[in-house]
Amino acid sequence: MANEIDSKIEQFKSGIFSLRTNFGELAQLMIQEKYHLACADDNTYDLKDPDKQGIESHVEVKFSRAYKNPTHICLSNVLTICLNSSIDIYNSDEWEDGQFFCNIEQVKPDLFRTIYYGIFWNDKIEVFCLDNAKHHLFPDSLDQFIEDKSYRKQIRENIPYFYLQHNKKDYQFHLKKKSLPVHRQNFAKDIITYEELYGLFSPKE
Repeated sequence: MANEIDSKIEQFKSGIFSLRTNFGELAQLMIQEKYHLACADDNTYDLKDPDKQGIESHVEVKFSRAYKNPTHICLSNVLTICLNSSIDIYNSDEWEDGQFFCNIEQVKPDLFRTIYYGIFWNDKIEVFCLDNAKHHLFPDSLDQFIEDKSYRKQIRENIPYFYLQHNKKDYQFHLKKKSLPVHRQNFAKDIITYEELYGLFSPKE
């Protein structure tokens, strides 16, 4: 029975890393079930904290998967790589690899007060939480962030690698070797195992 359950968990995890655009929906459902949050009232934010009112209740969810960078494809290896393709994922203790990179993007802090974000590793899921009502770390002014170099530096001292995206309206920040310790020290929320995640979605008896 144990082997059957382990096999099902591995299949479940493999499916998560194979998801395409609906990966974000899975992460949102995980946070909703884990922290007993409610559905949003509109599509400008993801979830709602039923214990709060107005914009203070708005919750955003952003997760990334810790894919390893694929081998560069060239004429001499293209067939070999495609014929033997597999999904290669970092374990959580491999974060110091200089190639490790996860991007938290399309962040719109004027539309929410709390953001749950994190990384789906091969061995676990790491959850962070930044409550802007509590931490006051997101930019208050888009114009000031664009025009004031010292202000941008101040923001990045608290949230490393915090940038505007190409549309000049949304923000993004990077989880990588040099920034992950800052998030672990200041914004760590939970570690979720894939067994626990599977249980969150399993029918309750």
